[in-house]
Amino acid sequence: EVCNYLELLFLSLNENTHSVLRTGHLALQAWQKEILQPVVKKLVGLLLESATHEREGLHASNNKKLEIMRGVVNSFIGIDKESGRKSKIYDEIFEKPFLDGLSEYYKKESSKMLQEHEIVEYVEKVVVKLEEEVAWSSTILKEESIVKMKTDLIEHFIKGSEGRISSECKQMIAEQQKSKLASVYKFLKYIPGYEFKEIKTNLKNHIEKEVLASVSNLKGNDDMVQNVFDNDPAFVAVFDQTFHHVMNHKTVKDQNISSAEMLAKRCDALLLTTKMSEGEADEELSHTFNTIFPYIDEGDEFETFYMKLLAKRLLHNTVQSMELEEKMIKIFMVVGETSTLTFNVAFKKNLIKFKILGASTRVSPEEKKEVIKTLTEDRKYFLEAAVVRTMKHHKEMNHNDLVNEVFTQTKRKFTVHMPMLKKIIENLIEKDYLQRKASENDVYQYLA
Repeated sequence: EVCNYLELLFLSLNENTHSVLRTGHLALQAWQKEILQPVVKKLVGLLLESATHEREGLHASNNKKLEIMRGVVNSFIGIDKESGRKSKIYDEIFEKPFLDGLSEYYKKESSKMLQEHEIVEYVEKVVVKLEEEVAWSSTILKEESIVKMKTDLIEHFIKGSEGRISSECKQMIAEQQKSKLASVYKFLKYIPGYEFKEIKTNLKNHIEKEVLASVSNLKGNDDMVQNVFDNDPAFVAVFDQTFHHVMNHKTVKDQNISSAEMLAKRCDALLLTTKMSEGEADEELSHTFNTIFPYIDEGDEFETFYMKLLAKRLLHNTVQSMELEEKMIKIFMVVGETSTLTFNVAFKKNLIKFKILGASTRVSPEEKKEVIKTLTEDRKYFLEAAVVRTMKHHKEMNHNDLVNEVFTQTKRKFTVHMPMLKKIIENLIEKDYLQRKASENDVYQYLA
């Protein structure tokens, strides 16, 4: 600071100086020769002693000792900068012995903490310690020195204990000990490239178990990824993949009911309820639908069951809120604010018969079989149309490209099963919509 002050004081003189050193430079040279060099080793020792034995005081932002340390280290950096050469005093005289001393301190401290604390308590204390060490060191050390210091911290406090700590997470996840898991996550995140393999496996199993247990009541929602793992993309992916996997398999409780059907029935129950206010029913309906539906592959199955139950609500006059009914309808159909829906009184079709059965508002087993049969037929027609539409556009496609294009068109509507798609392609060939290319058996051509 004194050197900087002298530089400003003699600013006008410095501007007219060409062949001699500037005032600030001369002051730094004098500082290095007359003051620093005779005491530099002792000074570094005192800095190291302050850093390793008086940490509690160093964490205060207005601490005088910290200010003195910062000033001394800045003088090292300033001399090297003004000398016009690579930092030598800082790197060789200060940094190496200073970091070596810190490393020795970390080695002893980590060993002591492991003996005094249970593993989870050790993790929590280490996370705090690491944050404090980085915080105070960033006020006096250069960035590259902080990187080296972090490496030492990880080496002594974390490496070697990660396996034991990771294995403890299974019970933490099962018991939803979120604060402890958050500490473990921060702890292991310090290790460069750490993949969390065991923890991700445990999380996957936990989510699957929880969702399987709760999906019957459509409560499958887990905020652990957000609150514990800080929305880390790797853990978000684990949650999404697992939730998607579970939602598209039959539940353990009832092998004959899908998540799509259960979601439709849950929506029906909420739309029939008289135990909630309209606002409460709306909130629960939105939460249930928006939580579950994005993970369901069989969107058309949900739509079919939902429409069947909607028809029953309308026929039996059990609708509690037309506003909620309209809101739900506006969510496959493409229905805008200016759209108009009308009842087609002229509709006639001899093949379709409506049975008005007593007062039952539930889907009977017979009706369910009919729904599944209709759904299968609708999917068949949809796939036929998708194949023809795609081939008409491209004129010629190989088998894999055609399959991928059809898969894209059916995404979120339903899952395409390859045997059905292959059969449909063969049927379209028999009907002369398509033909195989003579020279390439896996290439199809569209016949106009």
